[in-house]
Amino acid sequence: MRTLVDWMKENGFRVKDESIYEEACMHSSYVNEHPHSVDNNERLEFMGDAVLQVWSADQLMHMKPTLREGQMTTLRAQVVCESSLARLNQQLGWYEFLLLGVGEEKTGGRQRPSILADHFEACIGAIYLDQGYGVCNKILNKYMKPLFKENKGDDVTDYKTQS
Repeated sequence: MRTLVDWMKENGFRVKDESIYEEACMHSSYVNEHPHSVDNNERLEFMGDAVLQVWSADQLMHMKPTLREGQMTTLRAQVVCESSLARLNQQLGWYEFLLLGVGEEKTGGRQRPSILADHFEACIGAIYLDQGYGVCNKILNKYMKPLFKENKGDDVTDYKTQS
């Protein structure tokens, strides 16, 4: 069975701590059924969310032409959202590595956008902790950065300054 560690190695990255990638793929439903396993991925999800916020803010700050603060907030919300993260998870094939409990698997958890988005964040959190920001930046630039252009129309509505 292929794992996130295999994906990292196939993409030219040297993994330092394989257990963190295993944890990134442990949904709470799986951990509840397998109490001897590692922690669920919720803490890594928290870390990944923070990495995505910093990365996306950096991308938006350097975007040309420059955007106002409200426009950046709107565009970040359009890009760093559940549906986008779930789609990226599927595009990268990371969803295949997700370990779910029997019930969650039977009820379609592997296709549930909220689970896929959370899993994507957990994977980014694991990559950040194991590899650092540079590798996250490389992966996100390749797969997520195009979403900024895709979502950026001629007019990004600025809700903060709209009357």
